[in-house]
Amino acid sequence: MFHDKIQDKQKELQPWTAQINTKQAEIDVATSERDALAKKAEALRGQMKEAEEKFSSLQSESKTKVLYTITMIGLDLIVRQIEHQNELRTEKGQLQKRIQEADRLLKVKGLFVFPVRAVFDTVKGRSSQCTRVARKSLNKSK
Repeated sequence: MFHDKIQDKQKELQPWTAQINTKQAEIDVATSERDALAKKAEALRGQMKEAEEKFSSLQSESKTKVLYTITMIGLDLIVRQIEHQNELRTEKGQLQKRIQEADRLLKVKGLFVFPVRAVFDTVKGRSSQCTRVARKSLNKSK
């Protein structure tokens, strides 16, 4: 008796059971699609994080390279300036030696030193003029 009643109720509910099963299958498909999209979103978040880290690293490397380049240019300019200063010191030393030699020669010949030294001090690189002044002084003293 109960068995018959149960079978009758199951026959009545059979269209509802089919609809429930259809809806459950649709829910399962939607759940599966949602899970796939969630995995895809998580993978994209990971890729986005990696891209941001790589971008940050590249920015840091770029800044480092720019600072290195600026430093190297600055060092090159400093080296050039030091080399130029050394050249000027060498030239100054050579000119001082020439002046000392000229003073020595003039003292040996008994000539007056001041005008020749003034010419050396005021006219750079015009040693020929100094030589002419010295020769004129020598000629006058003979």
